[in-house]
Amino acid sequence: NGPNALHGGPEGFAHKIWAVDEVGDNYVRFGLFSLDGDEGYPGNLHVEAKYTWSDDNRLTLEITASTDAPTVINLTNHAYWNLDGHDAGTVLDHTLRLFASRYLPTDSTLIPTGELVQVAGTPMDFTEPKALGRDIKADFPALTYGKGYDNCWAADNYAPDRLTRQAELYSPRSGRIMEVLSDTPGVQIYTGNWLEGSPTGKGGKQYHDYDAVAIECQSFPDSPNHPEFPSTVLRPGTPYTRTIIFAFSTK
Repeated sequence: NGPNALHGGPEGFAHKIWAVDEVGDNYVRFGLFSLDGDEGYPGNLHVEAKYTWSDDNRLTLEITASTDAPTVINLTNHAYWNLDGHDAGTVLDHTLRLFASRYLPTDSTLIPTGELVQVAGTPMDFTEPKALGRDIKADFPALTYGKGYDNCWAADNYAPDRLTRQAELYSPRSGRIMEVLSDTPGVQIYTGNWLEGSPTGKGGKQYHDYDAVAIECQSFPDSPNHPEFPSTVLRPGTPYTRTIIFAFSTK
């Protein structure tokens, strides 16, 4: 991504074939071993991602990792969501609520400046439910840089190793609700601003810009270059754990 590292590099973990380490009645656990120097990152890194589906309609992702040398790690899930169905068209009529009163402004290459700014009075304010499309065309730096929302918000109630509500997505058309809980300091919202031209999906569906939204619970982007941000350095002997829950309901 020009001068920046995006998604772990051109051959990041999203492009790897993970091993199926274990399958249970309601879960599957995948494993990946990343050799020292992979995409320029130091340390031999072992990662596991366990997906569990519960009878109360919760999809839980638990990510763990360990390394034999200090390295940088910031893993998340980049699923695209459209609560009306994958072939339903735009997601801009979905309403989003974020439990975050501050966001991270960026430069024109979408790298955080290091500031945490109050969302009040700006198009970045989702502290009350708001349609994704209401302000997406506003003349505002964060929206013009990325042709839509592609920013990180700081979770209001963040505390290490504690799950908190970070987002709630709702479709008035289908009545479906997705609540997102995590133990991460931030949540990145990406409104599929560049989906046009993506590989075709199920049934040959061609996806267009804004047909889905990604809600990525994670540490702040560019944390290694901002010591004031929560650290993303993982050291030998220290476990890395991250939990993300997608809880589904209707109204």
